[in-house]
Amino acid sequence: LLVFWEVWCPHCKREVPALVETYEKYNSKGLQVIALTKVTKSSTDEKVMEFVDQNSLPYPVGKETGKMSIRFNVSGIPAAAVVKDGVIVWRGHPARLTDEMIESWL
Repeated sequence: LLVFWEVWCPHCKREVPALVETYEKYNSKGLQVIALTKVTKSSTDEKVMEFVDQNSLPYPVGKETGKMSIRFNVSGIPAAAVVKDGVIVWRGHPARLTDEMIESWL
């Protein structure tokens, strides 16, 4: 599960508790979560690290230049994509992910 987000985005911040819960529920069953963010003037490395620490994010957070957003056809954030066996099987808002969907991919 790739999640595209920005530290300044209130909608992205609102999704964090559910993503942490999803990760903790399904990680032992094979779900991997990677959060990708762009570092800009308003979203510095320090602000991202502070957010990660404050929210005790259990999954990796990586920086991206925008190429991944283009590759995954991200037009707004937060956005998510599920990749299974090298194929994008779902794209959308992370709040639309259900347990049934995740279980069917695992």
